[in-house]
Amino acid sequence: MSDYYFSIPLYHVDLKENNELFIEGKNIPPSNEDGEWGGKGLYLWDNLKNAEYWKRVHWKNDWSKASIVKTVLRVQDSKILDLTEPMEKFNC
Repeated sequence: MSDYYFSIPLYHVDLKENNELFIEGKNIPPSNEDGEWGGKGLYLWDNLKNAEYWKRVHWKNDWSKASIVKTVLRVQDSKILDLTEPMEKFNC
């Protein structure tokens, strides 16, 4: 039996220059987060409204320097961790 794939749209807010690199598939600098998140990395929002909010609030002084890009995560259903299922189902 073959796996099913989920396609999940995701959004990234960053400097326009960094998002250009992201679109081109090149390495972009990781986020220099302020200690309230999970550390340096590429942060993605799961809906456009949250990305727009982040751009408006986080980039309020440099709003015109930032942009939002959309990407799609494609993943096999068997690779998704479902935290809604009891552990007994997985024989752990």
